[in-house]
Amino acid sequence: GTQHRKSLRTTDARLAKDIYAEFTARHRLGLLNLPINQHIPSMQSLFDEYLPFCKANRSPRTYRDAKMHIDLFLSPAFGRVKATDITLKHIEMFVGQMRSWTDTNGALIPYHPRTINLRLETLRKVLRRAVENKDIPSMPCTIKLLKTPTSLPRYATPEQLKEWLACLSPEHRLRAQFSANTGITDTDLSLLLWKDYDADLALLSFTRRKTQEPNVIPLNKAAVSIL
Repeated sequence: GTQHRKSLRTTDARLAKDIYAEFTARHRLGLLNLPINQHIPSMQSLFDEYLPFCKANRSPRTYRDAKMHIDLFLSPAFGRVKATDITLKHIEMFVGQMRSWTDTNGALIPYHPRTINLRLETLRKVLRRAVENKDIPSMPCTIKLLKTPTSLPRYATPEQLKEWLACLSPEHRLRAQFSANTGITDTDLSLLLWKDYDADLALLSFTRRKTQEPNVIPLNKAAVSIL
């Protein structure tokens, strides 16, 4: 690419950093009459840029999973490839590796299609962010997820639930019983307030943390007694 020099006309490091960040953003968006740097980054550099962004803007669990997918699987497979050089053949080879994965003893342990899809989705998110940041002009190829078999939800039997609750400490047992009777996740349960509970109607009104959607749950006698 072409190197450009720009005087920031300040000795304030914090102000200079803000000015440079704004200049870089305007340059990426093509708002300045300057030629765009045509340097194509490698996938490893995109991975290195995505993880700090994910850590700052996503939940700790999402960041943990993305870092695991990138460090253990995506980086070894795509790290040395130029971002615009990824083709369907690269994707097919990666999926084939996941389906023929072996352990240290040589035993075949193929990954489930849902697990492979999580890694493909992480790769797709990294490339989409690179397009938004003008690091690459467009998506290099279409990344399609694998078809997964449709499975019916599985429910614990009353006997299984009783055995599970017996393994918990008393303070955790009440939380687990309340979740089992209402379907509320432990994360949402930890954020509930007494004002969310309508004792007259036996209703619980709250906003789910994950989807930010309002929920209204009628409570049975067991849930009311736990409250």
